Amino acid sequence: MHDINLTKINPQFPGDGVQTLFYNLDCEKFVIDEKIPNIGAVVVKNDRYYLENQLVRIIKENPWKTKVTDNVINKLDIVM
Repeated sequence: MHDINLTKINPQFPGDGVQTLFYNLDCEKFVIDEKIPNIGAVVVKNDRYYLENQLVRIIKENPWKTKVTDNVINKLDIVM
């Protein structure tokens, strides 16, 4: 994932969706070795339902710059 700390590196760009997703996923994570890393990776196990439930939780528990309706959440489908 790119821009996991963009708001810390360059406050001119207030988009924090990737940062919210990266830090709220409950999985193994890696970041590049920098003072403030801006590239990270996650290890997603083969449990698509666990991942889907995490994504729904992250969407529902965090503020977004656009409205996310239940209709959008219901269309979430993870292909693994």
